[in-house]
Amino acid sequence: NHFFAFLCFMSVREINAGCHDGIDFDNDVVLRPFEEHPQKEFVVSKQAARLSQFVASILDNEGLPPVQRKVINVPNVEHHVLKYIVQFMEYHATVPVQLPSKPLKKKLDDPDNTEISAWDRAFLYTDLIKGGNEKEHKLLCECIDAASVLGVKDMVELTGAALASILKGKTPAQMQAVLGVESDFDPREAEVIRAEVDGHSRRIKGEQGDS
Repeated sequence: NHFFAFLCFMSVREINAGCHDGIDFDNDVVLRPFEEHPQKEFVVSKQAARLSQFVASILDNEGLPPVQRKVINVPNVEHHVLKYIVQFMEYHATVPVQLPSKPLKKKLDDPDNTEISAWDRAFLYTDLIKGGNEKEHKLLCECIDAASVLGVKDMVELTGAALASILKGKTPAQMQAVLGVESDFDPREAEVIRAEVDGHSRRIKGEQGDS
């Protein structure tokens, strides 16, 4: 797992904000995180960046000034989350994503589950679900939202499946503890939550297809 996580970080190119000398803008684009005074930006291959429907729409918009297609301001995604979006896009620009079945046959952290790749398992369970601890899933939820904003459909599918995997087979009380929900909910509400999580990526995919 550590080896695959290392490969994740190897794929990210960070630069100091505004330092664009030497960037090959014929092949690369700069993504600027959503911060008032960003300290860092990401250099991303255009091939990878096009996995984001949002970025692709800007790259293809010839009505925009060239500078706005070279350095793209990413809405509502901060640096610590955008880093993982970039990792995912750079890796999967050349390696197709293996998406799990719906509903899930096995939990995604099960080493016998071959429905997702070893790289994606390490990607999910190293940092997004910190150390594989189901209660440490804040970053996972942030990445689900960010991938939805940017229209990275395969990442929405994968991270949504990971959240569904966390809730799979849990009682309402267990789900309440994992999600950090203080008020009680009954079994029917628990089923609604499971359905909402499992259907999250499908709804996002449908909404993007209509846009």
